[in-house]
Amino acid sequence: MTTVRILSLIVGVVLLVVAIIAIICFPSADKGDFIRMAKMLPEDIGTFSFVDVAMLRADNDLNSMWTLVKDNYLGQGVYGENVSKITGFGMAGSDNSLMLYKGDFDFNQITSAIEQNSVESYDYKGVKIWTDRNALSTAVIDDVVFIGKSEDVKLCIDLHKGEGSSLYDSKDAKDIIGRLPGGYVLGVMVNESFSARSYGIMAAGMAVSKQNGNISDTSLFKFNGSAAAQKYMTAVKSQMPSGYDVTQDGQYLTVSSTSAILSPNEEAYNLAYNDLQNAVTAYAANNSYVFPTINGTVNISGYDLHIVDICPLLNYSEGGMLTAVPGGVASINGSDNDNCDAGCDGCLDTNHYIWAIDEYGYLYSTCVGANCSAQNTDGYQGVWP
Repeated sequence: MTTVRILSLIVGVVLLVVAIIAIICFPSADKGDFIRMAKMLPEDIGTFSFVDVAMLRADNDLNSMWTLVKDNYLGQGVYGENVSKITGFGMAGSDNSLMLYKGDFDFNQITSAIEQNSVESYDYKGVKIWTDRNALSTAVIDDVVFIGKSEDVKLCIDLHKGEGSSLYDSKDAKDIIGRLPGGYVLGVMVNESFSARSYGIMAAGMAVSKQNGNISDTSLFKFNGSAAAQKYMTAVKSQMPSGYDVTQDGQYLTVSSTSAILSPNEEAYNLAYNDLQNAVTAYAANNSYVFPTINGTVNISGYDLHIVDICPLLNYSEGGMLTAVPGGVASINGSDNDNCDAGCDGCLDTNHYIWAIDEYGYLYSTCVGANCSAQNTDGYQGVWP
């Protein structure tokens, strides 16, 4: 596999949530709304990623990216015409179970729409909570709409009422956020239980921006000491592909790169990749770390990998978090050879990609069909979908 994936195996889940949409190219931005939302989240939430939607929409070069984000992460939902007024969007929690939306909303319209889509509502510490048919709870705190699990929404209300500490109150989170550059995508992860602590990583963050027509991508790690940071840098630096710069500053390690802006089709591939990777990880976390696979395997770069079973990822009651099959997923005649063979619809014979995972749950793809530039090679291969 590629050296980037080797690094991923070392990093584990540290940047998984942070990098949900980090590969989308964004111009520079300040960190004001990111910090404000971090202050509205309870410290135990652990992970938070933020997209500055207003700046994304304002960049003419990124209109297609705004469409992808809107269709895959926002949608119309309870917002109706207010979706065009969203200025900031956040995802929090290890399984992205809590969504935050900030915007120049007509809150009378929004609350009316929320009411119509809810099955019940109740008061919690002076804040109204609505529950929908999928058992998701919605509340409006100041000018931010929160949607997620009931317990998470209540924790945010508790914090709003002055009870508990925020994610931004965490010293590790504040240290990471303070050192991150501005960006259209910003993320931080601080969690006592994440596996990277075995490497001495206390926290991680990411910032993505567009500078001089290129993508600037910064990943930042905070270790429990300079010795741990040095050991980690020695382990990963030789595995980094060209174009990546790894630097150490005491207990902090920064991995940065600059790359050309991707085509809309490459972006679409990356978005589908992120949707599936996060859905697979969330499913495993909710199912005793059993990964969703079918019986078949596919060979990618010389490795026989298990084909992902997309079907349970579409079922909320089974721990799934996809609302639809992501774009590009191929349907192939026969059994146990594509992602929908377990019995769900959504894979198309006009698509080109089969998705598979290794024993650790990391996602890879292969392109099928005459239009593919190379068979059995991981990644986007010049055709979409």
